[in-house]
Amino acid sequence: MTYVVGSGDDNVAMIDGNTNNVTYIHTGKSHWSLAVNSETQKAYLTYAESPIISVIQGKRIIGSVSVTESSSNIAVNNRTNTLYVVNSRYNTISVMDPYISAKGEDQMVMRVNISVGQRPTAIAVNPYTNRIYVTNLNSDSVSIIDGSDDNVAYWKVLVDAAEQFFNRMIKELEQVKVSADNVLSCSGFSATKIVGINELINERFQSLALLIS
Repeated sequence: MTYVVGSGDDNVAMIDGNTNNVTYIHTGKSHWSLAVNSETQKAYLTYAESPIISVIQGKRIIGSVSVTESSSNIAVNNRTNTLYVVNSRYNTISVMDPYISAKGEDQMVMRVNISVGQRPTAIAVNPYTNRIYVTNLNSDSVSIIDGSDDNVAYWKVLVDAAEQFFNRMIKELEQVKVSADNVLSCSGFSATKIVGINELINERFQSLALLIS
């Protein structure tokens, strides 16, 4: 199943990949973001102005959990069954552990609130490395959370450096001429021949490459 949400809408579209049929799940509220755990076959929905996370399974909402504040984006680690909820207003990420209560109801417990940069927005999870990546709009940075201990493992300002890198690369690549022996000739360098594009990229991108290591 594939779930699709639209900003300002109060319906979640569920697409059956086998038939391409679309079923709409009415939520009654303007939702914000959705994350799916493919292992548990459950989806988690946040709302724009309601401090609630709804749990969706199949074609219906099977439960809702109250949280302390309205949340924005949400992501889930399928391997650990852990939710990460962005709280843009408070510059934090809430780490939530879903569980089934004794009554068989879907519940969550907040493990910790993690401080990140200013106005966090987008979030993504790498389930294989158990790292969580958060972009911070007002501090031009990416916070990297280590999911094993819920600490910010690495925090690096990227925007200015990336912009300078790409602007320089564009200018340099405009001057690149590929010769017959597959060697790059570039004006503006002390050496007129550079063996391979990788050397050029690595030279300019060395500081940013640490992010994906």
